[in-house]
Amino acid sequence: EAEYMAVSSASQEAVYLRSLLFDLNYQQQGASIVNVDNQGAISMTNNPVFHKRTKHVGVRYHFIRDLIHTKQLQLMYVPSSDNYADVFTKSLGGIKQREFQNVLFKGQSRGGVLE
Repeated sequence: EAEYMAVSSASQEAVYLRSLLFDLNYQQQGASIVNVDNQGAISMTNNPVFHKRTKHVGVRYHFIRDLIHTKQLQLMYVPSSDNYADVFTKSLGGIKQREFQNVLFKGQSRGGVLE
C-alpha cells in the first residue's frame, strides 16, 4: 500500500534525525513517534505475516517492523479530522483550514486566501 510506503519513508527520516541528534551528543530517550492516519498501514507493521495485498511491497519497506520491535519507533494513530498535515496535502473547507492554521501557526496571522 502507498500509505505503508509513506510510513516507511517517514520512519527513515526519523532514524536519520535520531542519528543526527546522537552525533550532536543528544541521546533521545524513548521511541520516536510517527503519527499515521491509516490503520491499515499500522496493522501491516504489527503483523509480520505476508498477505496477497502486501506481496508486492518491497523488502526495503519492511525495516519499519524492526524499528518498532527494537523500540526506536512508535506509530500513533491520528484520525483524519485531527491530522494537521492535511492542510498541506488536501483541499479543506474554510473552517477546518482556519482551525489547522491556528494550531500550526499558533494563532499568528500569515495572510492568505482565507483572510
